[in-house]
Amino acid sequence: MSVKYLRNYLTSLVNGNSSFPGDSLTDVRSDTILQLRVRASQRAALASATRKSNSFKLRKYLQFCLEIGLDPVPATSNSLCLYAEYLARTFKSVQSIKAYLFTVANLHRMCKVHPPDLKHYDLEATLRGIRRKKKHMVRKAAPITPYLLIRFRQFLDLNDPFQATIWALFLTSFFLLLRKSNVTPIHENTFNSEQILLRSDLRISPSTVLVHIKWSKTMQCGENEFLAPLLPIPNSALCPVWAINNMIRKVPANSVCPAFCLPNGSPITYSTFLASLKMLISAIGKDPSIFSCHSFRRGGTVWCHKAQVGTRLLMLHGTWRSDCYKEYLDHPLHDRTTVFSKMRQAIIESGF
Repeated sequence: MSVKYLRNYLTSLVNGNSSFPGDSLTDVRSDTILQLRVRASQRAALASATRKSNSFKLRKYLQFCLEIGLDPVPATSNSLCLYAEYLARTFKSVQSIKAYLFTVANLHRMCKVHPPDLKHYDLEATLRGIRRKKKHMVRKAAPITPYLLIRFRQFLDLNDPFQATIWALFLTSFFLLLRKSNVTPIHENTFNSEQILLRSDLRISPSTVLVHIKWSKTMQCGENEFLAPLLPIPNSALCPVWAINNMIRKVPANSVCPAFCLPNGSPITYSTFLASLKMLISAIGKDPSIFSCHSFRRGGTVWCHKAQVGTRLLMLHGTWRSDCYKEYLDHPLHDRTTVFSKMRQAIIESGF
């Protein structure tokens, strides 16, 4: 199957159309209502961002095929090895290369062609060799800690509406382990009320704030909405209930406005969230390049672990479906020293 034949498919993919090139208007008009609904469901199977990501990966693969002079479909194990090396010129992570290879396999499935074997010995050997040559360490965002939050607080004027909102956003993200996609849009015009918290999602009572979580990366179809509680922390500068109530006093807004908004009702965007964090990180003398908005989720997870929150409750609180949260945890020298101390004590007690 040629590169030229697939171009129309890529255009339709970006537009959310799952039909394959060659489907004529006559075919579509003659379809039954059920068939039209099937196609609509197939278009809705992937989120818009996922469709765009897949389209970019497929274009990358077609570019490779044009440069090398290979047919995109069917792909051989040798062509996949070549593609892996092609990607390795600019990619540092083998995991990223695997994601691009998986998209190639999906392309075959959509073309009704048997997909290539991604477990083929030659391909796995190529990827192992790339990993050995690259020696890439995944860069993790540094965690936000209560100590850092206290330091941030010293530089904020909580009588200022914007700074009061940022402070409430920081504490809510930390204590509820929220992803940035729960609290801020990428751009103001991409605000999605079904995904991002609204003022109506903050249910305030004298002793608590219940936050209505209606979307996360692991529950995108509204199948498991829930209320997450924020409780008061008496005599603490890190009390999230006080911070949210203070924000509401300084920035009153109607129920359909974003939970964390500017005085004019427009949302705090991701870039504003990130810029505010990096400004405060710089103010306390830390390196802003190692922090991101994800630092709040990671920092909250680390603090839960330190507070000995059990695995089941931690997964529930962070809306994880697996124990992948463990990747957020670093084991400090103190923990490793404890291991050796126990080994040493056993040697002493055994009389060796």
